[in-house]
Amino acid sequence: MEIRPLDREIYAGKTFTACYRTNGYYEIRPSETGFQMDYVPFAEPTERSFDDVFFGEWLEDPIAFGVFEGDKLIGYVEGSIEGWNNRFRLSNICVLDFSERSRG
Repeated sequence: MEIRPLDREIYAGKTFTACYRTNGYYEIRPSETGFQMDYVPFAEPTERSFDDVFFGEWLEDPIAFGVFEGDKLIGYVEGSIEGWNNRFRLSNICVLDFSERSRG
């Protein structure tokens, strides 16, 4: 396994599918003091997925690092400094293959 910077020229705009397994979700609703969050469990674990892109256009000068097994990208992290508050925001942390999770 090796961590390497991702070249924006190569990866920008490429799509990937993020998959995850969940046991429930948080429901947000109004309350007397503002709002309330309640965890709502599913009857059984559920797998979900969504499509995203590397180096999203909304990010300000993003940087990203990939975790590679040989030439195969198995995970990555992406973020950028936000100009309005000068903080570094992680926009994506993704392990692209379930079989690679909990390995390191």
